[in-house]
Amino acid sequence: MAEGASQGSGTQPSSSTLLPKQRTGFNGTSDTTLDETLQNGFKITGTISGPGKGQDIVARSGSNLFAGVIDSFTGRYVIVVPAGTYTLVACFQPDGSTSNVQVASTYSDPSNVQVSGDTTRNVTLPARQLFGVSGSVSGVSSLPVPLGWKITFTAADNSNEGTFDVGMDGSYSGKLPNGSYVASFEVPIFGGVAGFEAVTVYNLGPATVNGSNVTANFSLPTLAQLTGMVRVTGSPTVPESP
Repeated sequence: MAEGASQGSGTQPSSSTLLPKQRTGFNGTSDTTLDETLQNGFKITGTISGPGKGQDIVARSGSNLFAGVIDSFTGRYVIVVPAGTYTLVACFQPDGSTSNVQVASTYSDPSNVQVSGDTTRNVTLPARQLFGVSGSVSGVSSLPVPLGWKITFTAADNSNEGTFDVGMDGSYSGKLPNGSYVASFEVPIFGGVAGFEAVTVYNLGPATVNGSNVTANFSLPTLAQLTGMVRVTGSPTVPESP
């Protein structure tokens, strides 16, 4: 270090508005140097506000999706896209979601965004009233230690989802917006090669929320444990897990 004031390098930092690029047909069978040139895009920026907390946001154009970044403290977001017409889709937590009652909703901005340069568009999340959903899951007595059992309700149109803790007796309670849902059940299993695995039972049954609290009970099918050895032709036998 030396006494004095820096005048800088005389160059500006490179633009952060670079678009992702995907290359197909690359045959990576040996060490290869592969150079790519990324194209500049435009920023869609704004603030996500309303009765809830934005978690993710994407700009959609046909089958193309461009993911954005949200500042969890200010609600400001930025998405980098090429010129075009886009629909903004936000995933958010409605008011009433807690650590043991995790609810996620999606919202599509009804007005398209025309992008031919850096563009500002603020997103106001809709109010989603939540109603109580409770009940029990029978057949849990044969499961491993009840650490982390979860029941998840997914809306038929994928607009809402809620995940709730399940107690040792199979009981659960949570809150969901109006909608038609299908329930699934997740059982964490500790041990094995990876140290942690999870078994998910899908389509336990339906539940409909329509402006009032709902009781929905479910039954787990009988689960069986499968064990065996993995062998690869021409290779030594994979050792068993301790």
